[in-house]
Amino acid sequence: MASTTQRWAEREIPAQDGLTEDEQRKTVYRWLDVLVELADDTERDAACESIDLRFHVEVTGC
Repeated sequence: MASTTQRWAEREIPAQDGLTEDEQRKTVYRWLDVLVELADDTERDAACESIDLRFHVEVTGC
């Protein structure tokens, strides 16, 4: 999971300035989708569980 998180963090995160709270939330959810997308088969379940526990959302790929 550490390698996936590192690859995820290396991507450019869009600026949040000027976005509404709803737009900021949608941006975060898109980045959670990317985290799951980058996870390999051995990491995907852990990523999905972590996202569900922390954010209480289901993302694409879970």
